[in-house]
Amino acid sequence: KVQYSTTQFIVWLLIVAVLQVLDYFTPMLGSKYSGGSKWGNWGCIIGTLVGLLFLPWGIIVGPFLGAVIGELLGNKEFSQALKSGFGSLLGFILGTLLKFVICGYFCYQFIVGLVR
Repeated sequence: KVQYSTTQFIVWLLIVAVLQVLDYFTPMLGSKYSGGSKWGNWGCIIGTLVGLLFLPWGIIVGPFLGAVIGELLGNKEFSQALKSGFGSLLGFILGTLLKFVICGYFCYQFIVGLVR
């Protein structure tokens, strides 16, 4: 009973695609903005990729541990490495929150379509 235009589907597809790409970069951005170096960013990327092998917890713990280990390999102090790791964790939480908001928006659009 619910019908959407082709334009709506294309816009929603683009939103989902951008959000999916952002989901891989938000932990890295969180690490960067919490004082992380290139070592921490690379560690976060590698941790994310390795974490994909250990779903579901690996996707949460992987970027955190990757950022911490990367910073430690880059000769940072443990406290700074932890700060970078927590930044990547906050970035992950932000990405998850964005996905939750978009899913809520899609559900809202579907309910509005049913009511019409």
